Amino acid sequence: MHDLPARVACPEKEHMSLELFRSIVEQIDGANETVTLSFMGEPLLHPHLEDMISFAKSRGLRIGVFTNALLLDRNRSKKLLDTGLDRLYLSHDVREEDYGAVRTGGDFRATRQNVLDFLEQKRVGKLHYPRTFCIRPGLCPIERR
Repeated sequence: MHDLPARVACPEKEHMSLELFRSIVEQIDGANETVTLSFMGEPLLHPHLEDMISFAKSRGLRIGVFTNALLLDRNRSKKLLDTGLDRLYLSHDVREEDYGAVRTGGDFRATRQNVLDFLEQKRVGKLHYPRTFCIRPGLCPIERR
């Protein structure tokens, strides 16, 4: 398994370029490897996330994404579902009363609705993937789907 941050680990936290991502993916030997986009930032902030996923999938890799779901609106959900993403890990892990302090500018109920809308699009499309996991069950509107 290979963990590739959606942002380069540097003080400026610049987005990893699509070219660098492609170069790294091309170096991964063997199908059935998994690339997980996480760490050092929110992958949904990356302007080329869907291109990255599609490229990794075209090379026979499985790909997962961790997200706090703040930016997982209906449009972004559709784009992600269209990529063939294998796994989506939801870090909807903060209690409602603490949410605003931990996720600055975030709205617990809106984020929860984003997750429900994503799951509904997946259900309506009769999609088995991405497998969707919640980092802290009990606070997330899903257990495992």
